[in-house]
Amino acid sequence: MQLSRFRVLCTFPEGLIPQRVQDEIRTTPGVRGVTGCIVWADTLDSAFRVREVAKSAGGKVKIYEAVVDGGEYRFECQGKGTCCSEAYILVLPDEANMISEYLGVSIDDFLDEFCEIATPHDSLSTIKLKTRPNGKCIFFEDDKCRIQPVKPGECSIYPIIPHEGAIWWVHGPGSGKGRQYTFYEIKKLAGERYRKVKDYCDAYAKLLSEGRDQDSILDILFKKIEKN
Repeated sequence: MQLSRFRVLCTFPEGLIPQRVQDEIRTTPGVRGVTGCIVWADTLDSAFRVREVAKSAGGKVKIYEAVVDGGEYRFECQGKGTCCSEAYILVLPDEANMISEYLGVSIDDFLDEFCEIATPHDSLSTIKLKTRPNGKCIFFEDDKCRIQPVKPGECSIYPIIPHEGAIWWVHGPGSGKGRQYTFYEIKKLAGERYRKVKDYCDAYAKLLSEGRDQDSILDILFKKIEKN
């Protein structure tokens, strides 16, 4: 199956897209195919139509566009907290220290109160911000970010997401509004974020190869505890 530029993530309480919904989505003009929870669409309009079908069936939908040279990318924050509802807001060590200093708390208290260890993947554990029962980030209060001046890089470059060797643009309430981002600007922001995450992964992998366990690795990277 040839993959398309638009990727529509459809999640349902029962897991995968129900078969009856898949059947309807497959008949939507511009849909290239369905793989698990991902629908591949040729145009933004067809992605929007998929969103309507999935949402009417009780699903949650997120539209990603692969960033290409020549595309038009505009974004302006609408203050709706959409980007603050991401399930995974990664926090890197330097970011954790900046946020804890901004809040006036110790790094230990910051990690204990506001963060949690993300589900390990390929033996690599990361720290993410906690979310409230409503799915919003723990720092999203009164329709604004409590740590706006020092928010993680993951938030700063939204709706840009570097992932799996590609750069994705998330379509949300602020898409198509505000100033335009050039392809090279997006590429630069994504590249900087990718390098910072890669540096974290490389440091983690090195400690792992030395026989360190998860707790000691995170202590060394986040709490700056010296290796014995």
